Amino acid sequence: MSFVVLDEENRKAYQIKGTIEIHKNDKIYEDIVEWVKTERPDMNSPKSGVILNVEEIYSGAEKILEE
Repeated sequence: MSFVVLDEENRKAYQIKGTIEIHKNDKIYEDIVEWVKTERPDMNSPKSGVILNVEEIYSGAEKILEE
């Protein structure tokens, strides 16, 4: 999985890449549901939880982190 984050103040974009873990019906999922209920009580419970294991981060073409 990868996604891009924009730092508008510094006019920089970062691409974050890694592998994901999907959690359903386990302790991690239960912790996520509890967190959502606390932080956003108006939202429905999540269907699953996703953890991104960051492996690489880029700023433009420059790799700034590699696991």
